Amino acid sequence: MQSKDYRQLDREAEELRSRGQAMADRGNAGPGLTPSELRQMVELGVRSDMLKDQAIEAAAQGMRDAHEIGEHGVTIGARNRETAETRAFNEYLRTGYEDRAALNIGQAGNGGGFAMPGPVLQALLKKAHKVNPILELAHTYLLDLPGTNPTTMIPVMSLGTVTAWLAEATTRTEQNEPSFVAAALTCSDLAGYWQTSQTWLDSVPDSDNLILDELSLSMFQEFGTQCLIGPGSSQKPLGAFAASSGFSYVAGGAASTISNLSFLNLMMGLQAPYRTPDAVWIMAPATLALAMGMSQPFAGSVTPLVQPNADGTFSILGHRVYEAQDAPIVAANSLSVAFGEFDIGYGVGILAHGAMIIRDIYTLPGSVKFVCLLRVGGVPLNTDAVVVMKTAVS
Repeated sequence: MQSKDYRQLDREAEELRSRGQAMADRGNAGPGLTPSELRQMVELGVRSDMLKDQAIEAAAQGMRDAHEIGEHGVTIGARNRETAETRAFNEYLRTGYEDRAALNIGQAGNGGGFAMPGPVLQALLKKAHKVNPILELAHTYLLDLPGTNPTTMIPVMSLGTVTAWLAEATTRTEQNEPSFVAAALTCSDLAGYWQTSQTWLDSVPDSDNLILDELSLSMFQEFGTQCLIGPGSSQKPLGAFAASSGFSYVAGGAASTISNLSFLNLMMGLQAPYRTPDAVWIMAPATLALAMGMSQPFAGSVTPLVQPNADGTFSILGHRVYEAQDAPIVAANSLSVAFGEFDIGYGVGILAHGAMIIRDIYTLPGSVKFVCLLRVGGVPLNTDAVVVMKTAVS
């Protein structure tokens, strides 16, 4: 049965309340109500109150659903209501049963496989944000590329609004229009392998989700690492800390170490339009530990450079610090700290129909091997939005 919205529930509650009030008015104006009429009036009041409560809950649920869509872009209630495809996918992981009417058959090379349902992929993406900060901070594109084309072009403005000074009563010549360059975001297959037994799958509660958790943790960790330091070759993304990323660098001022002035110079090396409250630092924990021994780079300051926040995170010069385990550490000529707006400066792509699972019971008899394929990629976008620190004199 289709559920009613809060406005309909509220109207029905008001109608019942009005009927009950009319009976009460009739009883007060006349000889009174019979016992049957009194019971009916009480029932109308109870039903009216129940519908009012349901209307309030329906309105609150609507607000929660709106927030869910705005924050995560998923179908209303997707987290609490499994679709037939999701149920069939989980059953396939646990038992190997293939409900081909419900499962989305994908192609993974010559091996086939089944594509992950939307709610499953969304859950994995949420976990990915906790694995590596670059995956949380970068702009994420859920791609739907036609055919086998692995590349999509992301437009980045290279020439913005053109301005000109004009004399009074002179001809207004048309100026150049904004122009764009295209960043090529190429997605490649990232494979993860997990092996167990059918006995384990049958005996461990929630085994299907445990498999996906383990696969997503390891795979997104590798993906995040390459989005930090990847070479942009051998099917790997071009990382934000790569020398060829296109991001400009600011010298730390010394051959093999950095100082508090290094952080100030790096921050001021970012163009002013991007030096907003959304600009953040990314560095390895060892680099953050080094910074914790420094004071702020102002004359006579004894205030620590690194300031703790109420939520357990840290800030430097008023900007949030994100720790990345795989970021380069401070060493001669290393690019060890990045600062900027990564939502503008770096993009990651995930092919929505390129996430799939193959269940292999033949390669090793007696074992069940899972092969998970994610088609993902990463690329610097706006190279003005991020700067990196180089451990060097100049």
